[in-house]
Amino acid sequence: GQFVKASPFNPNTSPSANIKPSLNVDGKPNTTAYNRPSPIPYGKPNQNAEEKQSQNSKTQTARTPKDDPYIHSIRIKQMALKGDLQRSIEYFEGKLAKKEMPIDQVIFNTMLDALAKEGRFNKAKEVYADMRRRGLQPDQFTFCALLNAIANNKDMEKPMEVCLELYQTCSEFMKPTIDIFNVALKVIRKCNSLSDLKSFFPVDMSDPQPNNYTYAIMLSGLSIEAGDAWKPYYERLLKECVSIDGPLIVSILQCIRTNALSEDFTDLISMLSKKPEFRRFNRIVSPMHFLYLDILKKLSKFDQAIEHYETVIKP
Repeated sequence: GQFVKASPFNPNTSPSANIKPSLNVDGKPNTTAYNRPSPIPYGKPNQNAEEKQSQNSKTQTARTPKDDPYIHSIRIKQMALKGDLQRSIEYFEGKLAKKEMPIDQVIFNTMLDALAKEGRFNKAKEVYADMRRRGLQPDQFTFCALLNAIANNKDMEKPMEVCLELYQTCSEFMKPTIDIFNVALKVIRKCNSLSDLKSFFPVDMSDPQPNNYTYAIMLSGLSIEAGDAWKPYYERLLKECVSIDGPLIVSILQCIRTNALSEDFTDLISMLSKKPEFRRFNRIVSPMHFLYLDILKKLSKFDQAIEHYETVIKP
């Protein structure tokens, strides 16, 4: 039968008024007509079967796995996540050698990220060099991966020098984002040098704009030595209305623990302990609670420590 689509913008049309059911040979409404398949195939109107098949074959050809960088990227990532980084490297290098994979920034960044998680900086440098040799431009993810490879490498000599050199290289391609800055700060934090930390992240730095993670790394680094070096950063984050989340609470507690015997932090500890993030206890990773108990132990506040254990940790 003929169906006229009712428009919601036309008050004179309604489904009941526009639907004209077909009639059978007896002149009665043919109810089976509604279940008949449409004579027009899916796709463009009046498109014949040959044109439709040709269009589908072109679409399938354009989406073959060989040409899709995201398919290769997922395979590389999955192999690495399963703990088989070597197989991931062999897949990456083999496909490139056989020209069975597109030369794409996404694929190279995925390979760099997999290497970074294992601290394979030397191999990451080779992949980066190959990436540049093939004419690909590095981006934020490229430099974050390379810096993370330095941060996760336990045997590197002079990691801070390598980090600063790479950070300078990044500046030649783009303005470093706060994510790139944070990873570089993490490398410098690993070297336990307060002077280098404060030099790289001066308290009045505005570009890039620090975020929660920036302050968490900085305060954690400044907590290795007793003193007031951490207070200007803490005061700044309060002025900027940075929300104090779990990692930031941990870093602040580290600073308090270092200076607990020389200063009264009762009000600050009380404020932190009332945060919703602090009240949540994660049985797998809960450093803030152990730091809090350690501080109470240093201050000989055993009753308060027992109360915290009974009300927060034990349940």
